[in-house]
Amino acid sequence: MTLPRARLLVMLVILFAILLFSNSALAQEMTFEEGVNWGLKHNIEIMKMKQNLNQLKRGLKEIKAGSDWQLDTTIKTQVNNFDTDKISDIDSSADGEDNNFQELDISLSATKDYWSGLSLRSEVYSRNDNLSADSINDAEFQLNVDQNIYPRLPINAEQNYIKRKLDLKEAQVALKDEKNSKIINWTEAYLNLLRLKESYGLANERYKIAQKELDEVMAQKKVGEAGELEFLSAKANLKEAQYQLKNAKNNYQQAKKALSNQLGFTNEQSLKLNANSDYLAQLEAIINSSSIKLNDKPRLIELAMDNSVKLLKNKLSKKKVEYELHWSKLEDKPDINLNGNYNSLNQEWSAGINLSYNIFDSGQRELAMKDLNEQVEITNREYQDLVKGLKLEIDKLVTRIEANQNNLEGKELRLEKAKLDKKIAKKQLKRGLITQIEFHKKELALQETRINLKEAKDKLLLSKLELIDYIGSK
Repeated sequence: MTLPRARLLVMLVILFAILLFSNSALAQEMTFEEGVNWGLKHNIEIMKMKQNLNQLKRGLKEIKAGSDWQLDTTIKTQVNNFDTDKISDIDSSADGEDNNFQELDISLSATKDYWSGLSLRSEVYSRNDNLSADSINDAEFQLNVDQNIYPRLPINAEQNYIKRKLDLKEAQVALKDEKNSKIINWTEAYLNLLRLKESYGLANERYKIAQKELDEVMAQKKVGEAGELEFLSAKANLKEAQYQLKNAKNNYQQAKKALSNQLGFTNEQSLKLNANSDYLAQLEAIINSSSIKLNDKPRLIELAMDNSVKLLKNKLSKKKVEYELHWSKLEDKPDINLNGNYNSLNQEWSAGINLSYNIFDSGQRELAMKDLNEQVEITNREYQDLVKGLKLEIDKLVTRIEANQNNLEGKELRLEKAKLDKKIAKKQLKRGLITQIEFHKKELALQETRINLKEAKDKLLLSKLELIDYIGSK
């Protein structure tokens, strides 16, 4: 009985190892660059914008397809049964003929609307009476041609196509802007994650020191070298360090989960943290290669106006209203059309010219024109407000860069001071003026100062990226 149990145990161990290996193999660790590329494809906001973009593209194809040849067919059949006992004037039954009267109507129509104003309508029609008697009429062909001469007003399909084309351009620019914004936001979250990880490690070291300090105080208390006050103080310091450690761990884990969700990661995917990421180096290279001059505000404003998505949306909205205003004016003009018809049954054709004009519409068109003119005025005001907001945003971004630059310089000075403090503490430790724990605290203070310096560099990098993205400079 021992041997089968041993084999079962071995099999369970092997199975567990296989499952463990499978799970680790399925887990996919991505670099930040890979994560960004993945996020650009799987982020829910970007996916929705792509879906809207694809719908607009399909809508353009549908409009064109609707203006192309359209074929329709109609088949109609009818069977009539006559009661010869009740209809005395029908003597077909006396001749032994079938009283079922059958009809079959078949029609095939084709239409096409050219955006030049030409409209074609054709129909082939065949009616077959009394099929039982093989009575078949010849097919009839009809053709109608209509050409708009004046004014040159786009047909409804072309008008919809023009407006949809503007919507597509707006969606394309908005998608590109959203991707750039996401990259900056993800970069900020990634850099923050790196600093949170370092802060978590720092909090762990401080917890170890607090624990060691409490142990020393307890030992001193036993021999009477420390009192209750020192013991309570060391114990409180440990509790505070424990709280800071848990808080740092929670902040790090939550930030990592949040970034993974933003990137659209699955449960099997994770982000590999690397302070020397090639992608971060590429972003820094973009910043270093940029020829931005913070003191040249007019140039920055000019670039921002050319790159502004909000201004582009305003221009496209205004353009759509201007199109509608122009078309509405054309609709108010006399309408002149050439038309021609042909009927094969009568061998007749005709051609003519039609002139139509709406003499009085109770002021409907005038009211519609006022609405459109008001929309144009509103878009003009919005444009001016957007330009003012753009100038303020440029001032804010430039001020932020300058402030972050000053902050970085201050952090660099604090780092030099922390290095000097550690150097002095090292000498004091050799002379026995301070304990090893106190010296270790100076080392951790230096480490914290380095983290703060990195955070200052991150803020400066991000503020420059935001300005580059805002003005569209490379």
